Amino acid sequence: MAAPAMTMLRPAAHADHAFLLDVRKQGLRDDVIRVWGAWENERQSRYVRRLLSGDDLRIVCCNGEDGGMLTVETTAESLHIENIFLLPAFKGMGIGTELIQDVCDRGRELGLPVTLHVLRASRARSLYERLSFCIVGETRTHFRMQRGPEGSDEAVITTPP
Repeated sequence: MAAPAMTMLRPAAHADHAFLLDVRKQGLRDDVIRVWGAWENERQSRYVRRLLSGDDLRIVCCNGEDGGMLTVETTAESLHIENIFLLPAFKGMGIGTELIQDVCDRGRELGLPVTLHVLRASRARSLYERLSFCIVGETRTHFRMQRGPEGSDEAVITTPP
């Protein structure tokens, strides 16, 4: 593992659009192509613009450089990690683990589980399992994973409304 990085989050701005699109492309493109056969840049660009219109999108800054993105949606039922991507230069330093642990700590403080969806084709699933997320649902393309607010190895399984 590389030297620890000093990590902070900053709100994303419309000027970050190209950076965010690149982060998503580098973090998701291969998996999207494996699942759907193609990467649609314009579709991803619209998605990033939608994220920028909300308040949940953060740029992950590592040692003073923009290194990734994090989107966490807070609802009455859970904290949902919608996006977590790091550029390749910032992987393997424990940054992703630190970000996820911070969200889980916040979930524990609020008494809420943390949820996420991961593509079946994604290698990230092993990270989530290592961090005590459990599969609580699935679709043809994704696993729905959850970690209970107590941080235990067992997810709090809830039925969707």
